[in-house]
Amino acid sequence: MLFRGEVHGQTAVARVSSRIETAAGECIPFWDASLYHEGMTTQIAVRLPDHMVAFLDASVADGKAPSRAALVAAAVERQMRWQAALQDAETLRTVGTADDLDDLVSWSVAHATLEP
Repeated sequence: MLFRGEVHGQTAVARVSSRIETAAGECIPFWDASLYHEGMTTQIAVRLPDHMVAFLDASVADGKAPSRAALVAAAVERQMRWQAALQDAETLRTVGTADDLDDLVSWSVAHATLEP
C-alpha cells in the first residue's frame, strides 16, 4: 500500500506494510493504515436503548448512513457544534458584539471612494 503525504514541505511517497509484526513475531493486519491521515479513533462501548439501535440499523440499511459508528459520530459532532454555539452566544451576551475592527470599518466607510 502506498502512502502519499507532505514531510517538511515536500511530497513524500512511502510503501506502508499491510501488517504489523508484534514482539512475539505474530503478524497483525493493519487494515486502517490508510485512514491514519484522518486522525486516530478510539473504540468505546456505549449502551443505547433498543429503539435507538433499531434506528441506527434502519438508517444504515436504508443507505442514510454508512455505519452505526458514522451516525453516532455525526450526532456527537452536531452536539459539539451546538455547545460551541451556546458558548459563543453567552460570550456575545456578556461581552457584546463590538470587536477590534469596528473603528477600522467606520474609518473605511467614511474615507472609501468608489471608482466606476
